[in-house]
Amino acid sequence: FHSLPHVDVLFSAGSIQYLDSDVAALVAMITAQRPKHVLLNNFALTTGPGFWSLQHLGAAMAPNQIFNDGEFLGAFAAAGYRLLDRWDVAELNCQIPFEPRRHIKAFAGVFLERTD
Repeated sequence: FHSLPHVDVLFSAGSIQYLDSDVAALVAMITAQRPKHVLLNNFALTTGPGFWSLQHLGAAMAPNQIFNDGEFLGAFAAAGYRLLDRWDVAELNCQIPFEPRRHIKAFAGVFLERTD
């Protein structure tokens, strides 16, 4: 994200959870170019504490981040963005063996707009 030119819309589908950054650093990277709109899809949000897990990708495993809902959206609000829309991505979920309380029924998508 650091080398992006100015853009009106930043779109990411299924990739932000693999970036090795905490929520504040991730939001800072995304909003550094001050896109008017941010559209993020196919990532996991939880009402519990955020955490890292391993995702089974068939022949491989990859670490991925599960974001705390309030912290994630709050960081965007603090950066000057408001939530315009939110949806469930029902075909994607997160089931962690032996950790049923961390089960994510559906991944998420969000559409945010810069408020200035």
